[in-house]
Amino acid sequence: MKKLILLLLIIFIPSISYAQVFIGGLADFELRNGQYDSSPYINQTPNRNVSIYTPNLRLFGLGIISDKWFLETALQSDYYEGDTLSSPFFSLLNINWMPKDNSTLMLTAGRFVTPYGLQAERLLSSENPFVHLPLSHAFNVGVDKKTGVFSDGIDYDSDGMRGQSMVYQRGYSQGIMISNSSSDNQLRYELAATIAPASSFFEYGQHDLPSLIGRIGYTPYIWMDIGASFSFGSFMQQDVLNEEFTRNELQSFRQTMLGTDLLFSYLYYSLGIEFNYSKWSVPDYEYMGVAFPDPEPEVWHLSLELRSNFRNLPGSYAGIRGEVLRPQKLRQDDEYFRFGEEVDRIELVAGYRLQRTIIAKASYLISSTRPENLKSNVFALQLSVGF
Repeated sequence: MKKLILLLLIIFIPSISYAQVFIGGLADFELRNGQYDSSPYINQTPNRNVSIYTPNLRLFGLGIISDKWFLETALQSDYYEGDTLSSPFFSLLNINWMPKDNSTLMLTAGRFVTPYGLQAERLLSSENPFVHLPLSHAFNVGVDKKTGVFSDGIDYDSDGMRGQSMVYQRGYSQGIMISNSSSDNQLRYELAATIAPASSFFEYGQHDLPSLIGRIGYTPYIWMDIGASFSFGSFMQQDVLNEEFTRNELQSFRQTMLGTDLLFSYLYYSLGIEFNYSKWSVPDYEYMGVAFPDPEPEVWHLSLELRSNFRNLPGSYAGIRGEVLRPQKLRQDDEYFRFGEEVDRIELVAGYRLQRTIIAKASYLISSTRPENLKSNVFALQLSVGF
């Protein structure tokens, strides 16, 4: 992802420079019309009304210090926290060191893109062939970093947000990272020590031990890419809601996540498959008078996508992605409870590159949830503009 951001800044996005500073930006303009239960936490849509808005705005900065050192920043504003545009914040702010000449070995410290899964290479709308994030990033389950697990579902009608997705939706982490690739770029890896695992984000350290997040990619053939990712670490945040736990007890509640992905390409077609599994260890829980000691809520996610470029219309493509998200029931003897919705989702998309840095997309998202049966289909038009 580091190389991708650099290419976007220096080559793909037209930039202005003063001395050794490069500046560029990316703005998403969208028209959305969602069903009754539309929410930023289930289908990335403010509400059920027709909306014309800017869901993401990023201003990139790249500061070249020397041939071995550079700074990378992204000032961002988005709708992640609700139905109003957030105040600008730094989603990227890191310093990088490349110790060897003619080598891709790089050390990064600060805030960077979470090195997990296919989405690490698709964080920007200009790189994401679809309009929506995958369910692993976009749909919350009943695991909360302040309270642990809960069974009464997500309160989609409130302004606050409960629960968390398998991977933090904004897609960045904070810590230190090492990345490298082979001379032919056939083998690549990123390994990070962070202050939170993939599902959580903290502004500052909460625990004595770091979390670990990593990804390795391998290209055995020009038409095939294989990826594997992992995340492990303490996910709960110190708060008045969990003050009965000691610091060491909070640190013992962890997320463990594993994932793999495959990409195949042939002529104008590409096929992608991704699987993710996450387990959290959480505080004891009582439901309907039944104690659930040491519960370990689990959820898995499967995604299958197919895309085709149109030979007779350069810059155009169409695609379909099908996904399932399955939180597993927590059981104790003959009792059980659900901590999240079962979700089936299909997204249909068509896109066209109007200019070198302008991409237009049309998308229709079809969702089915159980047991709550949320009505969350949404039609969206997106214009991704680099400047």
